[in-house]
Amino acid sequence: YYEFMHHVYQKVLKRDCSNAEAAPFVEGLKNGGNPISTIMFFFNSAEYKSKNYSSEQKIKDAYSAMLNRGATSSDVAHCMNSINYGYSIHSIYQMVSSSVECKNFISSCGLSHYSPYTDTDLVDNHMNMRNIVIPMYEVFLGRSYDVQGLRNWISQLASKTMSGQQVAAAFFNSREYGNLNISIEDYVTSLYHFLGREPDGPGFTYWCGFLKRHYTREYVFHGFVNSAEFNNKCKQYGATTSVYQYPKAIEYHPNGPRIGEFVNLTYSTSMTTRKPRNGEVDGKDYFFVS
Repeated sequence: YYEFMHHVYQKVLKRDCSNAEAAPFVEGLKNGGNPISTIMFFFNSAEYKSKNYSSEQKIKDAYSAMLNRGATSSDVAHCMNSINYGYSIHSIYQMVSSSVECKNFISSCGLSHYSPYTDTDLVDNHMNMRNIVIPMYEVFLGRSYDVQGLRNWISQLASKTMSGQQVAAAFFNSREYGNLNISIEDYVTSLYHFLGREPDGPGFTYWCGFLKRHYTREYVFHGFVNSAEFNNKCKQYGATTSVYQYPKAIEYHPNGPRIGEFVNLTYSTSMTTRKPRNGEVDGKDYFFVS
């Protein structure tokens, strides 16, 4: 038992311990404590966290502590792929502690009551929500995700702090997105990609038509983000949904024509804040706004 505890101190904290320091943990192991839980106590300790190790070093420490060997370059690369995918270091602890190699090492130390570590990290257990968030990076920001940002948005969805529509709106209204300058056609195409498919001809023409008539992009975004398709996608991956409310029913694109440029205007539809009367049609008689 003491030999195992010296091993844990040396591999995790990079220092040795006195028998007196190890005694409480030895007593716990003798009374049926799980050796993996003991190792995890040190990985979660303030002393270990204060070292601010990189993910790669934490991976190497997990192999040293749980398998009693160094991690190969292949081991590190495999684990770093998981980290870059969006998983936390806790997923690595679970993977390594669940291996036959780990079980055999614990047995070789003369210890029983072995049980692998269970990763309870919220984001790790909702990684399927990547399918909602990653298209938002690609559509609204025109780039791949950063791991910290990806985990933040998945956390917002998994904890039900934000709905799918609210997360999409946060991307749409971000300064990073506002700095992009893409054409009408590319913008509408990107919204179809946001839904996970290519544009259909009639729908593509329909939405491009709004923008060419100087409706704002937010007006078109509103149609996509509140669609049954996006709602179903959110529900498929366990995210909550809500109705995205845009500030105005219609407003002109900043680069749209000035009033003096409507030289051939023969008919226009006005806006009003009053309620529709019987028979009046929104968008035909008036645009009814609040």
